Amino acid sequence: MRKRILHSMWLSFLLTTLVTVSWITPAQASIVGTPTWIGPKYDKDDFFGLTTTFIAFTTGTDATLRVTVSNDLSPAKPLNISAVKVLLDWGINYSSTEASLSSPHVIPKTSAGITYYYTFTIVFTVPATTVASNLFRHYWWVYVEAVNATTGAQAVTLHDKYIGSQDFTVYSADQATAQSTRRECDRLNTTFTATYWEAKILLRNAGVHKLMGDDSYKNGDFAGAKTQYETALDLLNDAITAEETYQTTVQDNSVKLAEASINNMTAWANYWNSLGNATKMEAEATQMEANASMKIADAQWAFAQAASLQATALNLFGVGFILFGVATIIWAFKRPKPPTP
Repeated sequence: MRKRILHSMWLSFLLTTLVTVSWITPAQASIVGTPTWIGPKYDKDDFFGLTTTFIAFTTGTDATLRVTVSNDLSPAKPLNISAVKVLLDWGINYSSTEASLSSPHVIPKTSAGITYYYTFTIVFTVPATTVASNLFRHYWWVYVEAVNATTGAQAVTLHDKYIGSQDFTVYSADQATAQSTRRECDRLNTTFTATYWEAKILLRNAGVHKLMGDDSYKNGDFAGAKTQYETALDLLNDAITAEETYQTTVQDNSVKLAEASINNMTAWANYWNSLGNATKMEAEATQMEANASMKIADAQWAFAQAASLQATALNLFGVGFILFGVATIIWAFKRPKPPTP
């Protein structure tokens, strides 16, 4: 029994050693840096427990991988790349169309201290979740193959390889929509502040649905999460509309109030001005009345003077008449009498 256990341990050690040796990178480590996935970026994923930026591909869309290869052959000679492949853990290889056995891509040899590079692009359509599951993240591996000649008899060799991490993320359509809607909700929440009571209520309801969406997503109910996030986003947009309408109304009312205040002040100014004009007109009328009274008084005074002069004249005339009569009487008495016959 003990010998059987030791034998099993020895076989395991040999297998592990062989596997490890088989993955040793050749002397020319010509894959430069880390192959880069190009696609939609997300900030977090509560289902996978991700809190940093990552890339996820939706089923039915294209995934793109860029692999940079350098020609570091020694001794220096052209590097004939016949294939650049990526193997996903669902068991399918995807190859770049820029290199093939019948038409290798030639990277020039190092010359005058200059090392030449070329970046290959691999594009493939992400299969359905029945093939590429969206419930866990996937491993991937990159292989670079070379041939000894571009024509004639060709011998293919593994030029270099890269072991990727378990970080290739596949999303279903509901999952992708839920994530993009959640991000939009988060963005609006950080840039919008409600002051109007209706907007505040809508914003609070949106927060409730957002939390419900978070719970659904964590539990893998991506369709339910999508529905809750979309409801939250609709409520957020309604809150923003209500707030904008309120602020516009407040501004319009402020303008109207200012205009009313100006009109009111103008009306009062016109009132006092007209009141002053009325007082002035009244004073002028009084002055005119006084002038008229003065003229009447002057006329009456002139009439009185005329009457007085007339009376004086009459008196003088009467006195004169009396004196004349007296004189006549005196003359009659003193007139010499004619001789008596």
